[in-house]
Amino acid sequence: MFNILIASQNIKKRNELLHLLPNTYNVIMPSDIDYHDNVEETETSFEGNARLKAQALHNFALSKGLNAAIIADDSGLEVEALNGAPGVYSARYAGVHQNDNDNTQLLLLNLKGITHRKARFVSVIIYQVLQEIHVFRGEVQGTIAYQARGTNGFGYDAVFIPTGFRSTFAELTADQKNLISHRAQAMKALVNFIKQPT
Repeated sequence: MFNILIASQNIKKRNELLHLLPNTYNVIMPSDIDYHDNVEETETSFEGNARLKAQALHNFALSKGLNAAIIADDSGLEVEALNGAPGVYSARYAGVHQNDNDNTQLLLLNLKGITHRKARFVSVIIYQVLQEIHVFRGEVQGTIAYQARGTNGFGYDAVFIPTGFRSTFAELTADQKNLISHRAQAMKALVNFIKQPT
């Protein structure tokens, strides 16, 4: 069975990636090989940060004698009226030690009085096998709600309304979100790539 390591310490993100992968793969979590590092996201692009995460886990896996493909994701929310913020800083928008709710509330505060609320979610997934790297990108357009709604999902899901919907991501079921989300789009492209005959 094909071994895939998911390079994320975010449990909710890991579960979402796991749900999007076919069950024909043997998915290994970082904790399964005693990897608990949080890679510092020092790059200025989603791709750059995803590459950092993939390479760090790849090096650690090799040091443990494990040869596995790596999947690393970096994603975030880009709001037009805020010049693309929070962008690559989405997870730490309100500060390094803050949480999803703090980030969401700061976003709403920064958009107070602004009616132009167009935004997009972006996901970049790195698929690394040895030193061979492939990049997959997904985007979903939408708008920012005026207040948080819903209890599903994570991150900014409670304020992001995807185009064509009246509900926020957090008001959708996981199955509904996984049909249209930025991460689902990137993962679909990745899975199609893996399925291609070599």
